Amino acid sequence: MIVATLLQAALWLWFLGCTITYQLGKHVLVEGMGIKSAEFATLCLYSSGLILYHCARPAGKWILLAILCLWFVVEFFCH
Repeated sequence: MIVATLLQAALWLWFLGCTITYQLGKHVLVEGMGIKSAEFATLCLYSSGLILYHCARPAGKWILLAILCLWFVVEFFCH
């Protein structure tokens, strides 16, 4: 359970990194796309999926799986 929660948090930070810009001094580590991007929509979908996963266990697991499968298909065809 702890490993799954850590992996969920890491993936949420990954989606957040696609949305906001990370800088270390003058160096840009990740340039985010902002809130008007597909990455922000993915972050919102994943966040709602995580909330449903933890609040509505039986159905939330399948909703989160569907969101992750949708993300996988989009990433597969876009890269």
